[in-house]
Amino acid sequence: MRRSHRRSTAPYGIDELAGAVVVFDEVVVSFVVAVSPETRTVPFASIVFISGNSELSLGMHAMREGAVDFLEKPLDEEALVGSIIRGAELTRKRFAEHAQRIELEGRFRELTPREREVFALITRGLLNKQVGAELGTTERTVKAHREHVMIKMRADSLAGLVRMSGILEFQFTRTQSGQHGMN
Repeated sequence: MRRSHRRSTAPYGIDELAGAVVVFDEVVVSFVVAVSPETRTVPFASIVFISGNSELSLGMHAMREGAVDFLEKPLDEEALVGSIIRGAELTRKRFAEHAQRIELEGRFRELTPREREVFALITRGLLNKQVGAELGTTERTVKAHREHVMIKMRADSLAGLVRMSGILEFQFTRTQSGQHGMN
C-alpha cells in the first residue's frame, strides 16, 4: 500500500524547518527571556525577533543576546523568510556541533586514565619522549598509549586529535600530589 505524502503549501519549504527557528513578537514575550541562552526551552533554536517599536537599543540588545535577526513591523516577507532560513542553518550547525561534542565525550570516556594523560600531553604538542619524561614512563610505552588513543578516538592524524581536544575543551592539570588529572 502506498502512502500519500502531503505536499508542502508553505513558501520556501518553511514547514521543513519546524522547531529550528522561533519567531517572537515583542507583544507575546519579552525578548530577554526568549533570546537568552540560559532561559531557552529549545536550546539550539534560533530566534528571530519582531517588533513594532523601532527603538535601536531594543534591536541591539536582542542581537547581542543571540537573536538571528531583529525585524521591524510592517514585515517584509522576503526579509522574514531570509531570517528564518539563516536561523535554520545556524540551528542545524549548533545541533551538529553539540552532537559531535557528545560523540567525542563518549569516546573520551572510553580512554583509560593513562590514555587521557597521553591524549592531553600530545595534543599540547609534546613529543613522545617528552610525554614519557612527564609521565615517568618510556617512549615505547607512550607510543603504545598514543596508538590506543588514536584508535579509540577514531583519529586519522595528530591534527585530527588536536581538533578533537579543542572541541572537548578540557584542561590538563597537575594535582597537588603530583598526579595528573583532567578538568
